Amino acid sequence: MSYANSGAGSRRVGVIATVAAIHGLALYGLVTGLAASYIEVVVPGLTGRNIPIEPPPPPPEPQVTPKQEASTDSRLVAPKTPQLVESRGPVVFDAPLELPLPGPIPDKGPLIELPQPTVSASPKFSPKAARPRNDTAGWISTNDYPSSALRRGEQGTVRFELTIGANGKVEGCRVTAPSGSPALDAATCKYVAARARFEPARDETGAKVAGTYASNVTWVIPED
Repeated sequence: MSYANSGAGSRRVGVIATVAAIHGLALYGLVTGLAASYIEVVVPGLTGRNIPIEPPPPPPEPQVTPKQEASTDSRLVAPKTPQLVESRGPVVFDAPLELPLPGPIPDKGPLIELPQPTVSASPKFSPKAARPRNDTAGWISTNDYPSSALRRGEQGTVRFELTIGANGKVEGCRVTAPSGSPALDAATCKYVAARARFEPARDETGAKVAGTYASNVTWVIPED
């Protein structure tokens, strides 16, 4: 029994070893088959060809300028002699004209010197008009109002002109624009001529001369 069991165990071990060997070969074949598989890549080939290159044109030939030979002719040429024209006859000149001599200049008498215009000298003074020396407000007052004009209630403005002498005194008075009241016009010249005092007018030389002075007086009835 013990031998029979020993033989059966030996056969089973051999079968297992055989199966393992077959599996190992199959696995090895599978691995080597997978390792040997690859993808073939086709690289296109390059084709070369020769292209002919034209040679460059030859450089232009240099132009040679011919040298000018210096003139060796040293002959001197004399200038042409002007041709003389022969005179065919004598030259005749006209006779000179005889002009009569001027007669004696008549005597017109002695020269008279004309007077030269005199140049007036510029004035040394500016002319000035007559001007009052005292206050013009004191020439006439309300006390001078004519009683006749007061009774008739007359009022108005009197324009007058005074003639001033070279001494500064009033020499005349005239009404240039009446007020409408003869009493007021007369009173104006009466009191102004008596009370006015003036600085006389002066001319361009500074001398005192007569002059005029114009002004006006307004008469208003005073209130009580």
